[in-house]
Amino acid sequence: MSTENEIRKSFKWSTITEICVKLITPILNAILARILLPEAFAPLATVTMIISLGEIFVESGFKKYLIQHKFESDEEYKNALDVALWTNVAFASFVWLLIAVFSKPLATFLGNSEIWQAIMISGVILPIHGVIGVLSSKLHKDLKFKKLFLVRLTTALIPLFVTIPLAILGLDYWSLIIGNIAYVVAWLIVLVIISKYKFRLYYSITVLKEMLKCGVWTLLDGMAVWLTTWIDSFIIARYMNEYYLGMYKNSLSTVNTLFSIVMSAIGPVLFVGLSKLQGDDEKFSSFFNSTQRTLAMVLIPLGVGVLLYKDFAVQVLFGNNWLEAANIVGIVAFTTALRMVFVSICSDAYRAKGKFKIPLILQIVDICLIVPICVLSAKEGFWNLVYARAFIKLDLIIPELIIMKYALNIDVVNQLKKLLPIFGGTILMTGVCLLLKLVSSAVVWNVFSIIIAIVIYGAFLIIIPSSRKDLKDLIRKTKD
Repeated sequence: MSTENEIRKSFKWSTITEICVKLITPILNAILARILLPEAFAPLATVTMIISLGEIFVESGFKKYLIQHKFESDEEYKNALDVALWTNVAFASFVWLLIAVFSKPLATFLGNSEIWQAIMISGVILPIHGVIGVLSSKLHKDLKFKKLFLVRLTTALIPLFVTIPLAILGLDYWSLIIGNIAYVVAWLIVLVIISKYKFRLYYSITVLKEMLKCGVWTLLDGMAVWLTTWIDSFIIARYMNEYYLGMYKNSLSTVNTLFSIVMSAIGPVLFVGLSKLQGDDEKFSSFFNSTQRTLAMVLIPLGVGVLLYKDFAVQVLFGNNWLEAANIVGIVAFTTALRMVFVSICSDAYRAKGKFKIPLILQIVDICLIVPICVLSAKEGFWNLVYARAFIKLDLIIPELIIMKYALNIDVVNQLKKLLPIFGGTILMTGVCLLLKLVSSAVVWNVFSIIIAIVIYGAFLIIIPSSRKDLKDLIRKTKD
């Protein structure tokens, strides 16, 4: 099977996987939001903030290296896998120990001294994630996305049968913590069974040094991404009450889950595909551009749609207790869609070409803008912070276009021209939605008007020859 056919087949299974798995999370959140108050989600946000930083140190960029690097032999590849695995486990255990020792001061510093035990216990997932990262990289590199579908689908149902019963029993935020741990443990067990990976007691400092040459840049980039992701939550946790933190972080989590249905389906296949095509500039550019158009075709109208129907979306997802979160969901969805299409996708293109320093430099620029803006806007109140943080997501769009042109020889002018039908269809869809919303705000009418808007958007794309071709390619990818 050719590389293009392998990538196309992987795209199908990756899409199926993310649609099935990611739809479970909003359902879970919708149920939990009706059982738990916004304040219950604040401790989970604080714990996740700390543990996610630990996960960055644990993976140390090995996963990207294992996928992108071209190994001379199977034995060299197996050696790298073993070194990465044992390094991850050893370092993760050390990080967990540090978190356990400093769990009380960390909890106090972040504004909730009562959750130190939750922080300490949640650290158990760090060594587990270290193993998961290595095993999943092997399946990604081999384009075994059908196996990953079985792994993710099996484990995604775990919180559904753990978290909800515990929440009903009154365990409050502990139901979220325990459910998350159960999910990660089940993920590891199924992954070990599916991958059939044979653990070896092998280690080599020479191999480790080679991997760290690229891994250290990915590690630093990961730390920068962590800071840009969590700086707003950190400020809210430090200076505002748990109600705002819970409402804000759960809203962000739900929006990110919705958009990651598409991004998580395409992202892994994009990186593997670009890595395999890194020696052919023409195919590399063509594959990147077609993937970006696929993302834009789905994410841009989705982001605008959530913004237009933010009140309806919050009612469906969270219930009436969360109506104040509508403005967060709407503006974050809109700016997240644009960032994913024009910024997030570019990082994998740089790494696939072995240019690991570029994403780090761009993240540092991002941080230099985000931190002062978030701090200053927070002083003016919660909602100023929400809107400022949402719009600062767009800061790297122009720099990315310039760097893509000169670093990867991608024709960005032609790239933008091919996106015009998508923007045109979205504008038309927006006009129709605004008119239909004037008629009624009833649930049935909202559902009907959303369907009408989708049909009109799709019809517009079919009329335009270039976008019609993209639609056919998208359908073909999901059928093959």
